[in-house]
Amino acid sequence: MTHTGLALLSAALAGLAAYLGASEFSLRRLQQEQRWQGPAWLVARPGAMPAARRAQVATLAAVAVALVVSHPLLVALVVGAVTAAGVYLGLGRIESRRQVSERQRLVADLPHALDLLEGCLAAGLPLRTAVSAVASALGGVVADRLERVTAHVGVGFSDAQAWQALADDPVLGPVARDLARGCDAGSSLLPVLHEHAVDARAAASAQVQRRARALGVTAAVPVSLCFLPAFFLVGVVPAIAGILAPFLR
Repeated sequence: MTHTGLALLSAALAGLAAYLGASEFSLRRLQQEQRWQGPAWLVARPGAMPAARRAQVATLAAVAVALVVSHPLLVALVVGAVTAAGVYLGLGRIESRRQVSERQRLVADLPHALDLLEGCLAAGLPLRTAVSAVASALGGVVADRLERVTAHVGVGFSDAQAWQALADDPVLGPVARDLARGCDAGSSLLPVLHEHAVDARAAASAQVQRRARALGVTAAVPVSLCFLPAFFLVGVVPAIAGILAPFLR
């Protein structure tokens, strides 16, 4: 492949990676507005590698594969484009263990936090005061999120703007967006909190069930390994001895 062809190929693949990043941003906005009905795997998970870094890795991988294919240029471009898309989307589905653990704790603690917020508002406390009180009472991952809202309010943002800062959060995002809309409209927030508390309890229960099923599958492997020596001695060794007995006489 000539230097000109390599330059054109690299530029085309870099443009594809940039396009993927821009498309993902648009899809994420549609997903937040509940207007995206396509497959979830097109949008990266919240704890995944940043889009810019994924685009760089995808471009490098695509150029490397295209150089291996080398020629003709059109085939190299197609193979590189498929590689770039696969690497970019694949990296978008990978989360760190810390991110997964943090999200699981947030899902588990969110129902209690929403119930407390609902109770504080029902008792007549302003929303910002209720948020600060619940954050102080709970601690943990939920408190970190609520303290972000309190910090935004403390520097002069409105309640709606403060909650909008959590609009991209994978767990609190729906609650934050509805609360921001409620604050802008001046409507009662109690029905919003009650509805999301019900949904949060269902999500927490589903998470517990998923983890229980996963634990059962994980525990099956060491249990099987414990029974394997006994099975070998009781079932396999006698069978082999019976087959070899006539030859050993």
